[in-house]
Amino acid sequence: MLLKAEIRGFEPECILSDSWYAGLDNLKTIRNCGWIWMTRLKPNRLINPDGKGDIPLSSAEISENGTVVHLKGYGFVKIFGIVTKNDNTEYQAANDLTMNELRRIQFSDFSWTIEEYHRGLKQFCGVERC
Repeated sequence: MLLKAEIRGFEPECILSDSWYAGLDNLKTIRNCGWIWMTRLKPNRLINPDGKGDIPLSSAEISENGTVVHLKGYGFVKIFGIVTKNDNTEYQAANDLTMNELRRIQFSDFSWTIEEYHRGLKQFCGVERC
């Protein structure tokens, strides 16, 4: 789908996804298209924050304003650590190393709106049965 979109001249501002689509193949495909992406990462993803070796994301000190780290198998990304209402930490990552907190929040809001739309389609229109 991504490659077809590129062939058709699609020029997205940012590709947004949840952790389900955050596999290395997908992230590399988006990068190869020249697009920016932002996704959620699971806490067990391996990163190298300081050049001393890979550690699970949950073991690293990740700023809410973003921390640039090396994502194993991909390269450098900027990761934002967001503390949720129940004191868990959610991780959002982007390949735009200059992304600031305001831009992350805007993209995160867009992503949530898309998720609500898809949930509505499934709940009220029954598209999952098609």
